[in-house]
Amino acid sequence: MIVSAMETAPDPTRVDVWLWAVRIYRTRSEATAACRGGKVRVNRRAAKASTQVKIGDRVEAITVVAAWSMAVVAEWLLSFAFGASSVPRPPEFPPR
Repeated sequence: MIVSAMETAPDPTRVDVWLWAVRIYRTRSEATAACRGGKVRVNRRAAKASTQVKIGDRVEAITVVAAWSMAVVAEWLLSFAFGASSVPRPPEFPPR
C-alpha cells in the first residue's frame, strides 16, 4: 500500500496556537490580540487568530522586542499540545 504525503500530513493548526507553541507570545491571549491588532501575517496576508497554518507556510509576527519571520517546518508543533508547566522556565525565573 502506498501512502501519500497528504494522507500523513498533520491537520493544520490555528496561527494563534502555533505562535504560542513556538513561544513568540507568552500566552495564547497575547497571540490572539496580536492577530486582531494586525501584527501577524501568514503567507504575506493579514491573519485572523483562526487562520490555519500548515507545513510550508511563512508566518510573520511583530512583538515588542523584534519582528519575526518564520517558516512552519516541524510536524510535531502542529499536532502536539503542551502547557506552560511542561516548558522549562528561563534562567531569570528559577523554579520554586
